Amino acid sequence: MNKIATIIVFTLLVLDCFSQSTESSYEQVKQLAKEKKYDQAEKLCKEILAKTDDGDVRFYLGLIYSWSGRYDDARNEFQKLEQTRPNSLELTNAQYNVEYWSGDYSAAITILDKSISKNPNELDLLIKKAKMLNNLGKRKEASATIEKVLNKDPASLEARLVYAQIKNSNTQNTISANFTYDFFSDSTNPWYFSYLQYSRKTRIGTVIGRVNYANRFNSNGFQAEADSYLSFWKGGYTYANIGFSGSSIFPDFRCGLEYYHNLPHSFEASLGFRYMKFSSSDVLLYTGTVGKYYKSYWFSIRPQFRFRNGDVSYSFKLASRRYFSDPETYIGVEVNFGTAPDFDHQNIDYSYLARLKSWGAKIVYSQRLGQLWVISSKVGFDRNEIIKNSYRNQYTLDVTIAKSF
Repeated sequence: MNKIATIIVFTLLVLDCFSQSTESSYEQVKQLAKEKKYDQAEKLCKEILAKTDDGDVRFYLGLIYSWSGRYDDARNEFQKLEQTRPNSLELTNAQYNVEYWSGDYSAAITILDKSISKNPNELDLLIKKAKMLNNLGKRKEASATIEKVLNKDPASLEARLVYAQIKNSNTQNTISANFTYDFFSDSTNPWYFSYLQYSRKTRIGTVIGRVNYANRFNSNGFQAEADSYLSFWKGGYTYANIGFSGSSIFPDFRCGLEYYHNLPHSFEASLGFRYMKFSSSDVLLYTGTVGKYYKSYWFSIRPQFRFRNGDVSYSFKLASRRYFSDPETYIGVEVNFGTAPDFDHQNIDYSYLARLKSWGAKIVYSQRLGQLWVISSKVGFDRNEIIKNSYRNQYTLDVTIAKSF
């Protein structure tokens, strides 16, 4: 009997030591993840799981994969936990985040619906579902879902904000007014630019009409432009531009075309061109983008290339944004450098500046005011080489006000 008791006590001590060791390793995993040392945290999780199938460790491994953007691996780990944690809201939210961050809103709704059927009084799940429905353009279903939340909790600030976003997304028309002021470190007179723009949402995208005004080089001028962002099939959309002007400070004619396509893991890529015809020259630029959404952040890089008489000029624009409560509220940074001017921004014939260096940066801020107004602004600095080894600083202030109806 004493031998049996000894064996039992010894076994309990071993199990207790193993439990303490696992718990210590698990705390180490969380600390490594907190320090964003995901590779080390993943390795330690796998070492623990090789010894015991610990649900908490497996769940945390799934979180590490999702934070690292390895969404398929995260899905696999979370699916293994569905049978042992069928009613876990923590697991539901982790799976929802994977689909939301990867841009698969339909899959996110499927996950939410499973949990809502078991937890009908969890209003946070209904709020998330309303957001996803709105992202998919299902406005009526989104409105009905968020109204369920407001009927149960009229004081919910988050639900009221989502409701306002849904109602605002139902507006089809927007009028925008812009004013841009550029001044320089040398004797160049300030430049003034402004536009009045009308845009309308259609079943297949957005069409835009715009009248530009500029005062540069002691001359005034107007330009008429039209843009469109149209989606003809799932997974992509096309940008098109055309413009005309009789003023010497704008191109006589300009056009552009670019196709954007959604890629796995919240990436987006595009390829296109811009063409401008001036009285004394023409400009053809090849361009494109690679963009990435990560949680509430967006990153992109846009190159532009011009090939002329065996010479190549180029520019690169790097951009990043941090979104807040809605797509119109964000703060961002833009950095540009290269030997080809930013023709989309300047809209001026800079052929005589070919292969001269330039670089600059802008801080961008946009804020929704109420349900229908948006104000955005940019503050920028550019340093341009206008003659060999001769530089000029350019400072930019830009403000845009838009109202939807």
